[in-house]
Amino acid sequence: MQNVILQPIEVGGQTFKNRIMFPPLTTGYEKNGMISEQDMGFYTRLAKGGVGYIVLGDVAPINSFSPTPKLFDDSQIPAFKALADSVHAYGTKLGVQLFHPEYDVDAINSLFMQKKFDEMRQRLHHDMMFFTDEVSEEKCDVCGRNMVIKSGRFGRFLACPGYPECTFTKPLVIEMPGRCPKCGGRMMKRTGVSKKTNKQYTYYACEFSTSSDPEKKCDFMTWDVPTKDDCPECGQTMFKKAGKGFKRPYCINPACSRFVPEDQRGYVKKKTIETAEEGAESAEAADTAETAAKKTAARKTTAKKSTTAKKTSTKAASTKKTATKTAAAKKTTKKAAAEDGAEKPAKKTAAKKTATTKKAAAKKTTAKSAAKKTAEKEEN
Repeated sequence: MQNVILQPIEVGGQTFKNRIMFPPLTTGYEKNGMISEQDMGFYTRLAKGGVGYIVLGDVAPINSFSPTPKLFDDSQIPAFKALADSVHAYGTKLGVQLFHPEYDVDAINSLFMQKKFDEMRQRLHHDMMFFTDEVSEEKCDVCGRNMVIKSGRFGRFLACPGYPECTFTKPLVIEMPGRCPKCGGRMMKRTGVSKKTNKQYTYYACEFSTSSDPEKKCDFMTWDVPTKDDCPECGQTMFKKAGKGFKRPYCINPACSRFVPEDQRGYVKKKTIETAEEGAESAEAADTAETAAKKTAARKTTAKKSTTAKKTSTKAASTKKTATKTAAAKKTTKKAAAEDGAEKPAKKTAAKKTATTKKAAAKKTTAKSAAKKTAEKEEN
């Protein structure tokens, strides 16, 4: 069984000899954007080796400084035809990938020719970060160029294409259907960035909201989206709630019988002044209660710490007193023992003296008795 990858396949009315494709990439073999002999040899070898489809990468339809193939002039057609004939000889299809530079080509080319490479890199970095989607009808307030719509960190905005010579920017303004209910001017979609959250938001305002003429200036602004429908009762523009999906339009004219109050348009009901005051009072009461609870808890903690400290100091004092008493008792015992020890030898000495005296007295008495008996015998 033959391998599927080598079998022919038909795509979009074109038959390819197999399913092997050489994807688009930049070779750098071109000379001044023209197909070179090195290009011819490289792609012809791929076709001869069995590749069924070759795509030339980054073919620019404008004259840019990038080192890629260019196809913006009739003089470049013969070289591309010669390359196509060379790969067709092996049954290989040839295609091109169009490359539209994401930068101001004329400005970059000018800086490149002047060899101002630092400025060129700065300009390239800016243009690649803020890719130009489309040119608007808004004029630059500084230099008068048509401003372009760019995409940045916080969404799309208007910028002057003369960067870095002109750095003027302003919020993107889109005309909406309907008319201003105050002055009849056009309704414009505007964007802004919140100072608190740093997030982008969208609102709708009259075209004369930024007018420098005090007589024309209009302060109408709303979060509701203007529609193309007019109220059948008063004829003013109807609005709808912002968001995805179908939203039923409503009239915002207070003098109209079809007027829909703001709290009935599907938004979260706003608090009244009284409710706000009550909420503020409740919040204050809650804060006061919380503060009091914290103080009570702090006092209890302090009291517990004081009691614990007192108990600890009492125990320490008791321990010290006990230790002092024990030491004093030991000293007293030692003194008593010392005194007893001193008395005992004295008593022994006194007893010895008494016994000796008694013995001497007894001897004297015995001697006297013997002397009396001897005298009585002699007298008889």
